[in-house]
This record gives sequence, structure tokens and C-alpha cells, in this order.
Amino acid sequence: MRAVATKFYDNYLSAYCIPNWPVAGTWHEWMYNKIVQLGEEGFKFDLPEPRAQVFV
Repeated sequence: MRAVATKFYDNYLSAYCIPNWPVAGTWHEWMYNKIVQLGEEGFKFDLPEPRAQVFV
């Protein structure tokens, strides 16, 4: 499974949460080479400046 998150404005989003993410576990953020862990509360990640993030 893959997912893409995009943001086109300047507000910093810290611990942005997507609830009910379909696949639990560890995800790799492809463009910035980060590992993201999923918790029971949903998928949380930071979106600083305008950007896109690809999760695989």
C-alpha cells in the first residue's frame, strides 16, 4: 500500500493525524527517507512547509 500527503500552504502542522489508517505498523517516508510508526490513535506525522510526502 502507498499513500501521498500534500500541503500547499505555509502553516506548520505538527503531529497531523489521519485516524483509521488501514494498515498498522512501520511506514517509510520515501522522499525524505524517514521511518514513521503507526499508533492506535492513527497515523501521525509533521507537515512543515508546503510539500508532498510519499509513504510506502
